[in-house]
Amino acid sequence: MKKTYKVVVGLVAVLLLAAVIYVVLPLFAKDSIQLVEIDPVLQDHDEQTWISFAEDSGLILRGQDGKIQSVYLVWKDLPGQWTLIADGKKITCGEHGFLHEYVKLEKPADKVIIQAQTDLCDVYAFEENATIPDWVQIWQDPWEHADMLVMPTHADDEHIFFGAMMPYYAAERGLKVQVAYFTHHWHQYPREHELLNGLWTVGIRAYPIISEFKDEYADTIPEAEAMYPLDDALAYQVGLLRRFKPSVVVTHDLNGEYGHGVHKYNAYCMTQAVALAADATAYPETAEQYGVWDTPKLYLHLYPENQIIMDWYKPMDAFDGRNGFDVAAEGYAKHVSQQAGGFIIYGKGTEYDSRKFGLYRSTVGPDVVGGDVFENITKFY
Repeated sequence: MKKTYKVVVGLVAVLLLAAVIYVVLPLFAKDSIQLVEIDPVLQDHDEQTWISFAEDSGLILRGQDGKIQSVYLVWKDLPGQWTLIADGKKITCGEHGFLHEYVKLEKPADKVIIQAQTDLCDVYAFEENATIPDWVQIWQDPWEHADMLVMPTHADDEHIFFGAMMPYYAAERGLKVQVAYFTHHWHQYPREHELLNGLWTVGIRAYPIISEFKDEYADTIPEAEAMYPLDDALAYQVGLLRRFKPSVVVTHDLNGEYGHGVHKYNAYCMTQAVALAADATAYPETAEQYGVWDTPKLYLHLYPENQIIMDWYKPMDAFDGRNGFDVAAEGYAKHVSQQAGGFIIYGKGTEYDSRKFGLYRSTVGPDVVGGDVFENITKFY
């Protein structure tokens, strides 16, 4: 880990400064307002450095040349509720539970104060009518209903094994794609940041669902079940299916790709969950909350029956003509901590080809044309 800076900015101390120090932004200065008296740690685009807030203190933001209309914050951990004060008006923020958070003010402000109990990695401010740069992650809440539910086990699996599934259907086709992870990485900093950076890069805009299951390794399904009890795993997946009511679900190989037991378990559980989600007597709490759902199509990576091969090599207009493999690779590259593992975006001729998916379950008939997981689907949200 790089050096961690602990910079506490007291309100009184800042307000009484006799001289104003202007800091030249180290990166992307042209994209955001140059802030007065801002520590460079807060604008280095690095989740490995952060400041800590002392009790009853805050961080004051003032624009050098213009008023502040919006702010973008990258928290070290989930902040819970925190307070933004814009020209004296208090606003409660953090209610969406976003790790990377964009806040637009009702009207431009000369001074913004951030008060929180969570460490802050980065903060950027933007003036009225500014063009917000692409690297600013303006997340929306998870979809109410989704056309597709993508269910990776770990952060980075969604790129490595599912290839261009997300960029093609979410950005190129404009469908509502919801990503939900079987495990979390809060104990493996900064993997949750990498997760968000990767998703944003490939065109996902609905904030992902991250489970309460801590990432652990297993070789077999029984080992995985010992860590994640079957009833808990099924309750989680059934709840997702009922909540989002997807037409298409995509998840792992039943053999766990390279043999990862939790990949196997995630896929196995989903094969059970799609039937249970349609049964009102199974997990009645979520049946009452969301209603039941009979998932039209479930695809498993590498499943040999009713298999289709996706074309991840074709260029996509949504990504300036780059093909699906290139975009998936860009997403995976955001998982900096995982690059030493030797994984790639698996393509034609590789053992874990990310283009190959088998239709495990269908209520709308078999695929005939192929090359599109939405074949025979007529309803879109």
